[in-house]
Amino acid sequence: LLSCSHRSAGRRSGAAAGLSASSTSPSRLSRLQEKDELRGLNDRLANYIQRVQELESERSYMLLKLEEKEEARSSVRRLYEEELADVRKSLDGLAQERAQLQIDYGNLCEEHRTLQARHQKKEGDLTNALAQLRRAEETLSLKDAEFTKLQSENRRLNGDLADLQSQLEQLEALLADTKNQLSSETLRRVEMESQVQTLKEELELHKNISEQVTRAAASFYIFRLAHLHVTVSPLCF
Repeated sequence: LLSCSHRSAGRRSGAAAGLSASSTSPSRLSRLQEKDELRGLNDRLANYIQRVQELESERSYMLLKLEEKEEARSSVRRLYEEELADVRKSLDGLAQERAQLQIDYGNLCEEHRTLQARHQKKEGDLTNALAQLRRAEETLSLKDAEFTKLQSENRRLNGDLADLQSQLEQLEALLADTKNQLSSETLRRVEMESQVQTLKEELELHKNISEQVTRAAASFYIFRLAHLHVTVSPLCF
């Protein structure tokens, strides 16, 4: 703007010099032409000054816009940096979470392997226990058959014992009658006493056998209860 003022002043001095020259040479220019030229120069100068002002205003406006753009860019950059920092922070958190999840996954895999091994062991123990139970049931069935047989034998022996007891009573009655006839039947008495002794021995033998059968049955029941207790206890555990 100052340079334009200097140029305007120079033009004014040139115009004044031209006017002075025209006053000295009226044959070249008339005063009217001088006024027209001066008016034209003034108009051109005014237009020039107006254009300079417009350019200065436009320059100020552009500078303001540039500052606004710089501020907006700085704001966007600041927001971008803040968002980038948040993203990095989130990524760090995700990385830590992923590492923790990997640790948890490894622990779960190890726990799964442990539980699977324990389950397989339990399956093996259950299979063995079931096999033992089947063997125990088979043994128990055999023992039941033996016990049934022993019971039948015991009933038979009890029947024989009752028969022998009846025979003994008959022989004792006969012996009593025979003793009344000792004077005439000594030999027969001896024979009868021998038969009675034999029957007593047989009776004692049958009693012993019956007691043995009874003891065997009691031992069988004790064995059965103990065997069932030993077999069922691991399954309950």
